[in-house]
This record gives sequence, structure tokens and C-alpha cells, in this order.
Amino acid sequence: MIRQEICRFLSELVAIPSVNPGFSDAPERYTGENTLAEYLIHWAESRKIRCKKICAAPGRFCVLLEIGPDDAAPVMLSAHMDTVWTADMADPFVLKENGNFLCALGAVD
Repeated sequence: MIRQEICRFLSELVAIPSVNPGFSDAPERYTGENTLAEYLIHWAESRKIRCKKICAAPGRFCVLLEIGPDDAAPVMLSAHMDTVWTADMADPFVLKENGNFLCALGAVD
């Protein structure tokens, strides 16, 4: 059950284009992280997870999520939302299983 939930969540994440606009010749509709940031904020808020959207650069956003008690020492886990475009990848925003691997643009790194 947990594996199915993780695969569903990862599938939803990679379906949202978030190609880094600074290093890409991707079509403009695929660039930027704002849509993914909004998705993560909604996901966190619906689970009562404290979250904050921060503008890192014009049109570029980060999302901070916090769990645990307010008076405890924080633990930080860091990840990035941007991906690197590749024109050679078939269906880059569709999660596919390949043996024991899950593949899509941004699925692993």
C-alpha cells in the first residue's frame, strides 16, 4: 500500500513540468517551478504541514515544509524542484516503471 501511495505521489510530481528556465531550450510552457510549488503548498496544507513559499529569484520559488513541535530543534531536508530538459526523452512527464526503477524527468537526482 505504501509503495502505491509513493508511486502515485511521485507520478503527480513528475507530471508537473518544472524545467529550469536558465539552462534550457525547453518550450516555455514547461519552464519554471511555480506550478510545482503551488502543488506542494496545497499538498502540505491539506495534511496540516506548516509551509512557506519563498521567491528565490524572479519567477523562481522554493517551498519550505516544517513538521514536528514548534519548540523542538529543527531538522532540515533539502531538495530541489527544477529539472533539466532533454528533448530526447519520450513522455518526460509520465512516470514509467523499468524493472526496479521509476523513470521520468525529475524522478531521481
